[in-house]
Amino acid sequence: HKGGPVIFLDRIPADIVADVEVEKRPLRKEGPRKVFTLYKERITLYREAADITVSNRGREEDVLEKILDALKG
Repeated sequence: HKGGPVIFLDRIPADIVADVEVEKRPLRKEGPRKVFTLYKERITLYREAADITVSNRGREEDVLEKILDALKG
């Protein structure tokens, strides 16, 4: 990719549903199943587009450390 690596922060739908406020995300107004449906529809595309995939689970500091480690190669 011209501008640098594409990093996909992979977060399981259950975690998204658990902590995203409905009123702040229009798609969530369709209900939690929508998050699972979109994940299933898009996950392959996201993984194919990514140069680096990082699991987005745990503390923010730990996820950031995973990203930095992945960028170091």
